[in-house]
Amino acid sequence: MIVTRYKPLFSFTASYELEGFGVISDGMSITAPGYSLDAMMNFDLKPQFKDNAVTVFFEGRETPANAPVTSEPYIAIDRDEYFYFTITFSNKEKIKGLKFFSTNAVTKEIGFPVLYNALIPANAAPPNVSIQEDVKIMPPVFAFIAMQSQTALTSSFANLEIKDEENNAVDLRIPPSALIVEGNTHEPSYLFSVDASSLIPGIYNFKVGNYEKKFFIANGMDVFNSVSLVRILKNNFLEYKTNLADENFAAFELIIPKA
Repeated sequence: MIVTRYKPLFSFTASYELEGFGVISDGMSITAPGYSLDAMMNFDLKPQFKDNAVTVFFEGRETPANAPVTSEPYIAIDRDEYFYFTITFSNKEKIKGLKFFSTNAVTKEIGFPVLYNALIPANAAPPNVSIQEDVKIMPPVFAFIAMQSQTALTSSFANLEIKDEENNAVDLRIPPSALIVEGNTHEPSYLFSVDASSLIPGIYNFKVGNYEKKFFIANGMDVFNSVSLVRILKNNFLEYKTNLADENFAAFELIIPKA
């Protein structure tokens, strides 16, 4: 007889700090986009949601069968894999008292939702959550505009170069753009129509001449009603605690500070 057991792989909690109230979590909720729910199901992972928290369990086979000591995962993740969660507020007025961005310029540049990275960066290092202020979350279809003055180009045509997070070139078959001398920008610019529907969700670098921008392509994700998108990296440092006596697991915690 084969016996299985669910053990926690990691958890993520979010809260915020308000003047005069301290750290609270009222009105926050964490959910996962369908894309991420499907990915977790494919790895025999089971998320358990409760308001401002989620705990993700892995399904393991107990061994040895007669006197089990460990619960070994049915499907072990042996490569880097991201899992995504969204943070929403039942009352958006609450976020006005919170400091999501370091400066007003960053606020204007990337807007909402904001991207948080959660990972264990090294062996025995504590779980870490950090905001990514140089990335704007985008739907897969959008217009990319580069001012000629930003690119340092003098040509009448320009190409758009795209690379993924591993610095691999990505070919979306986007034709060169002619220089637009008149338009809404009132400044000579290059305009590219981007359809990134074929890409998996992730951060991509877009470059025209000397001008570069990073976008998180939220393909297949309904995230734009949320305040934040969190991606948790399962790597070699985020371990399966297979020993049945071991109740430890990676606990990621995000506290959004007061403005």
